[in-house]
Amino acid sequence: MTMIDVVEAFDVPCYVFFTCGAASLGLMFHFETLEDEQTKEISDLVQVEMKLVIPSLTNNVPSSVLPIFTTRKEIWRCWFLKAIREYRRAKGILVNTFADLEPHAINSFLMEYSYGTSRLPSIFPIGPVLNRSQIQTQSTNDQSEMMEWMDIQSEKSVVFLCFGSMGSFKLDQVKEIVVGLEKVATDFFGFLGNSPLKMENLQGNLKIMDLLCPKDSWNERL
Repeated sequence: MTMIDVVEAFDVPCYVFFTCGAASLGLMFHFETLEDEQTKEISDLVQVEMKLVIPSLTNNVPSSVLPIFTTRKEIWRCWFLKAIREYRRAKGILVNTFADLEPHAINSFLMEYSYGTSRLPSIFPIGPVLNRSQIQTQSTNDQSEMMEWMDIQSEKSVVFLCFGSMGSFKLDQVKEIVVGLEKVATDFFGFLGNSPLKMENLQGNLKIMDLLCPKDSWNERL
Protein backbone atom coordinates (compact mmCIF):
# COMPACT_ATOMS: atom_id res chain seq x y z
CA MET A 1 0.00 0.00 0.00
CA THR A 2 1.27 3.46 -0.93
CA MET A 3 0.53 6.86 0.60
CA ILE A 4 -1.77 7.58 -2.34
CA ASP A 5 -3.76 4.45 -1.45
CA VAL A 6 -4.13 5.79 2.09
CA VAL A 7 -5.28 9.20 0.86
CA GLU A 8 -7.81 7.63 -1.50
CA ALA A 9 -9.14 5.48 1.34
CA PHE A 10 -10.01 8.69 3.20
CA ASP A 11 -11.53 10.13 0.02
CA VAL A 12 -9.49 13.34 0.09
CA PRO A 13 -7.62 14.99 -2.82
CA CYS A 14 -4.03 13.86 -3.23
CA TYR A 15 -1.25 16.23 -4.30
CA VAL A 16 2.42 15.38 -4.84
CA PHE A 17 5.25 17.81 -4.12
CA PHE A 18 8.00 17.28 -6.71
CA THR A 19 11.22 18.86 -5.47
CA CYS A 20 13.02 18.81 -8.83
CA GLY A 21 12.15 20.93 -11.87
CA ALA A 22 9.53 20.51 -14.59
CA ALA A 23 12.06 19.19 -17.12
CA SER A 24 12.93 16.28 -14.83
CA LEU A 25 9.27 15.52 -14.20
CA GLY A 26 8.60 15.52 -17.94
CA LEU A 27 11.54 13.20 -18.54
CA MET A 28 10.11 10.69 -16.07
CA PHE A 29 6.59 10.87 -17.51
CA HIS A 30 7.96 10.46 -21.04
CA PHE A 31 9.99 7.37 -20.18
CA GLU A 32 7.07 5.91 -18.24
CA THR A 33 4.95 6.39 -21.39
CA LEU A 34 7.54 4.57 -23.51
CA GLU A 35 7.53 1.67 -21.05
CA ASP A 36 3.78 1.35 -20.48
CA GLU A 37 2.29 2.37 -23.83
CA GLN A 38 5.03 1.51 -26.31
CA THR A 39 6.59 -1.45 -24.41
CA LYS A 40 10.12 -0.10 -24.77
CA GLU A 41 12.93 -0.88 -22.35
CA ILE A 42 14.43 2.42 -21.25
CA SER A 43 17.69 0.74 -20.25
CA ASP A 44 18.08 -0.40 -23.88
CA LEU A 45 18.17 3.17 -25.17
CA VAL A 46 21.79 3.64 -24.10
CA GLN A 47 22.88 0.60 -26.08
CA VAL A 48 22.52 2.51 -29.35
CA GLU A 49 23.76 6.06 -29.85
CA MET A 50 20.78 8.19 -30.85
CA LYS A 51 19.20 11.54 -30.12
CA LEU A 52 15.96 11.40 -28.17
CA VAL A 53 13.03 13.78 -28.48
CA ILE A 54 11.72 14.47 -24.97
CA PRO A 55 8.71 16.82 -24.71
CA SER A 56 9.96 18.71 -21.65
CA LEU A 57 13.40 19.44 -23.12
CA THR A 58 14.04 22.09 -25.76
CA ASN A 59 16.81 20.21 -27.57
CA ASN A 60 17.14 16.56 -28.52
CA VAL A 61 19.19 14.59 -26.01
CA PRO A 62 21.93 12.05 -26.87
CA SER A 63 21.11 8.69 -25.30
CA SER A 64 24.65 8.51 -23.94
CA VAL A 65 24.02 11.36 -21.48
CA LEU A 66 20.78 10.12 -19.93
CA PRO A 67 20.77 10.28 -16.11
CA ILE A 68 21.84 7.10 -14.38
CA PHE A 69 18.46 6.52 -12.72
CA THR A 70 16.96 5.90 -16.18
CA THR A 71 19.71 3.72 -17.63
CA ARG A 72 20.11 1.23 -14.79
CA LYS A 73 17.17 -1.13 -14.94
CA GLU A 74 17.20 -2.04 -11.25
CA ILE A 75 17.08 1.64 -10.22
CA TRP A 76 14.56 2.75 -12.82
CA ARG A 77 12.10 -0.11 -12.37
CA CYS A 78 12.30 -0.52 -8.60
CA TRP A 79 12.13 3.15 -7.69
CA PHE A 80 11.43 5.77 -10.33
CA LEU A 81 9.04 3.92 -12.64
CA LYS A 82 6.92 2.85 -9.68
CA ALA A 83 6.91 6.40 -8.34
CA ILE A 84 5.93 8.10 -11.60
CA ARG A 85 3.08 5.62 -12.12
CA GLU A 86 1.76 6.62 -8.71
CA TYR A 87 2.09 10.31 -9.61
CA ARG A 88 -0.48 9.87 -12.38
CA ARG A 89 -3.05 8.96 -9.73
CA ALA A 90 -2.63 12.29 -7.94
CA LYS A 91 -5.03 15.19 -8.41
CA GLY A 92 -2.11 17.52 -8.97
CA ILE A 93 1.66 17.85 -8.77
CA LEU A 94 3.36 20.84 -7.13
CA VAL A 95 6.68 21.44 -8.88
CA ASN A 96 9.59 23.43 -7.47
CA THR A 97 9.96 25.72 -10.50
CA PHE A 98 8.43 28.81 -12.10
CA ALA A 99 7.24 29.70 -15.58
CA ASP A 100 10.05 32.09 -16.51
CA LEU A 101 12.66 29.47 -15.65
CA GLU A 102 11.17 26.51 -17.54
CA PRO A 103 8.54 27.81 -19.99
CA HIS A 104 9.09 25.01 -22.52
CA ALA A 105 8.85 22.23 -19.94
CA ILE A 106 5.75 23.68 -18.27
CA ASN A 107 4.00 24.21 -21.61
CA SER A 108 4.71 20.60 -22.58
CA PHE A 109 2.26 19.44 -19.91
CA LEU A 110 -0.50 21.47 -21.56
CA MET A 111 -0.13 19.77 -24.94
CA GLU A 112 -2.52 16.88 -25.54
CA TYR A 113 -0.91 13.43 -25.63
CA SER A 114 2.60 14.78 -24.99
CA TYR A 115 2.90 12.17 -22.27
CA GLY A 116 0.75 9.38 -23.64
CA THR A 117 -2.97 8.77 -23.56
CA SER A 118 -3.22 8.07 -19.82
CA ARG A 119 -4.51 10.75 -17.49
CA LEU A 120 -1.99 13.41 -16.47
CA PRO A 121 -2.47 15.35 -13.20
CA SER A 122 -2.61 19.14 -13.16
CA ILE A 123 0.87 20.65 -12.86
CA PHE A 124 1.36 23.63 -10.53
CA PRO A 125 4.71 25.51 -10.64
CA ILE A 126 5.08 26.93 -7.13
CA GLY A 127 8.81 27.70 -6.97
CA PRO A 128 11.33 28.66 -6.25
CA VAL A 129 11.19 26.91 -2.88
CA LEU A 130 14.45 27.81 -1.14
CA ASN A 131 16.17 26.77 2.06
CA ARG A 132 16.38 30.21 3.64
CA SER A 133 18.25 28.99 6.70
CA GLN A 134 21.06 27.70 4.50
CA ILE A 135 21.17 30.88 2.45
CA GLN A 136 21.41 33.03 5.58
CA THR A 137 24.52 31.18 6.73
CA GLN A 138 26.46 32.34 3.68
CA SER A 139 28.56 35.46 3.89
CA THR A 140 26.64 38.58 2.91
CA ASN A 141 29.81 39.96 1.33
CA ASP A 142 30.19 36.84 -0.82
CA GLN A 143 26.59 37.11 -2.03
CA SER A 144 26.99 40.81 -2.81
CA GLU A 145 30.20 40.20 -4.76
CA MET A 146 28.60 37.46 -6.84
CA MET A 147 25.51 39.54 -7.62
CA GLU A 148 27.58 42.61 -8.51
CA TRP A 149 29.68 40.53 -10.89
CA MET A 150 26.56 39.08 -12.55
CA ASP A 151 24.96 42.52 -12.92
CA ILE A 152 27.80 43.87 -15.07
CA GLN A 153 27.83 40.93 -17.51
CA SER A 154 26.20 41.17 -20.92
CA GLU A 155 22.88 39.38 -21.42
CA LYS A 156 23.27 35.66 -22.20
CA SER A 157 27.07 35.88 -21.90
CA VAL A 158 27.61 33.71 -18.80
CA VAL A 159 27.49 29.92 -18.59
CA PHE A 160 25.90 28.66 -15.36
CA LEU A 161 27.55 25.49 -14.09
CA CYS A 162 25.69 23.50 -11.44
CA PHE A 163 25.67 19.80 -10.55
CA GLY A 164 23.11 19.91 -7.76
CA SER A 165 23.53 19.49 -4.04
CA MET A 166 24.74 15.89 -4.47
CA GLY A 167 27.21 16.55 -7.30
CA SER A 168 30.57 14.95 -6.56
CA PHE A 169 33.51 14.35 -8.89
CA LYS A 170 36.97 12.88 -8.82
CA LEU A 171 39.85 15.25 -9.47
CA ASP A 172 40.45 14.00 -13.03
CA GLN A 173 36.77 14.55 -13.84
CA VAL A 174 36.93 18.12 -12.58
CA LYS A 175 40.00 18.70 -14.76
CA GLU A 176 38.04 17.52 -17.81
CA ILE A 177 35.24 19.95 -16.95
CA VAL A 178 37.80 22.73 -16.65
CA VAL A 179 39.33 21.88 -20.04
CA GLY A 180 35.89 22.07 -21.64
CA LEU A 181 35.17 25.43 -20.03
CA GLU A 182 38.50 26.83 -21.20
CA LYS A 183 37.75 25.77 -24.77
CA VAL A 184 34.42 27.57 -24.61
CA ALA A 185 36.40 30.72 -23.70
CA THR A 186 33.50 32.47 -22.02
CA ASP A 187 32.73 33.75 -18.55
CA PHE A 188 31.05 31.24 -16.30
CA PHE A 189 29.60 31.06 -12.85
CA GLY A 190 28.89 27.90 -10.94
CA PHE A 191 28.87 25.73 -7.88
CA LEU A 192 30.93 22.66 -7.10
CA GLY A 193 29.60 21.01 -3.98
CA ASN A 194 28.65 23.76 -1.55
CA SER A 195 31.38 26.22 -2.58
CA PRO A 196 30.59 29.03 -5.05
CA LEU A 197 33.17 29.67 -7.75
CA LYS A 198 33.54 32.47 -10.28
CA MET A 199 36.00 32.75 -13.14
CA GLU A 200 36.48 35.21 -15.98
CA ASN A 201 38.31 33.81 -19.03
CA LEU A 202 41.07 32.33 -16.90
CA GLN A 203 43.94 30.58 -18.65
CA GLY A 204 45.62 27.39 -17.51
CA ASN A 205 44.16 24.38 -15.72
CA LEU A 206 46.25 24.89 -12.61
CA LYS A 207 45.08 28.45 -12.10
CA ILE A 208 41.44 27.43 -12.40
CA MET A 209 41.96 24.38 -10.22
CA ASP A 210 43.47 26.58 -7.52
CA LEU A 211 40.20 28.49 -7.43
CA LEU A 212 38.08 25.36 -7.53
CA CYS A 213 39.88 23.81 -4.60
CA PRO A 214 43.12 24.77 -2.80
CA LYS A 215 46.02 22.38 -3.43
CA ASP A 216 46.31 21.32 0.19
CA SER A 217 42.69 20.16 0.23
CA TRP A 218 42.69 18.18 -3.01
CA ASN A 219 41.65 14.60 -2.43
CA GLU A 220 40.03 11.79 -4.34
CA ARG A 221 36.60 13.43 -4.25
CA LEU A 222 35.87 17.16 -4.13
